Amino acid sequence: MKTKLEFFKQDGRWYADVPEHTLDENEMILGSDEFLEKISRGNERIAMEFSTDSADSYLVKLSMSSHDEDGAEYLMSGPFIDAIEEGGVTLPLTIWICNVTHTVLGEHPDVIYITRFFDTYIGV
Repeated sequence: MKTKLEFFKQDGRWYADVPEHTLDENEMILGSDEFLEKISRGNERIAMEFSTDSADSYLVKLSMSSHDEDGAEYLMSGPFIDAIEEGGVTLPLTIWICNVTHTVLGEHPDVIYITRFFDTYIGV
């Protein structure tokens, strides 16, 4: 399954743009916010294409390391992470993804691939 999801920054905090949920539910925390801040290049909107299908070509691979009733923690790896860190930028290597993921992806998949970044509004 492939899907696009937009994120936006408001009052210094990052949020997923998932209309079925409240602003509080959509807030990005525990590494997800830091990841978005570092990759946004100063933009206040960014979108990504995600895939739950095995991908030969991807930028970031998110592998679930733990899961509970509130969400899941994922380990980040992949060519984009390597390139950013080689350039001197330190990224969080783990991020938290809350249960809003169920609305977007149907569940917390064991692996999520980020296959593309969009740094302009795409109206997802």
